[in-house]
Amino acid sequence: MSKRKNKYKPGPVINNVETVIKMINLSSWIYLFGRPKHPTIIDSMTLRTVRGFIKHKQLRIALLNKED
Repeated sequence: MSKRKNKYKPGPVINNVETVIKMINLSSWIYLFGRPKHPTIIDSMTLRTVRGFIKHKQLRIALLNKED
């Protein structure tokens, strides 16, 4: 029985709000607390919440996992 592989893997930490906005506009997934989240979830959060996640290094860019 084969183990299921994740579609995304965590990338670099997001350090500013501008990067979050860019990722949302590109419809790119974002890691939050170690799990990939659809950009609309982050988009519906308040700015204060997103800034807190950035401050505590909880947001990462989700990269496609190309492992075969």
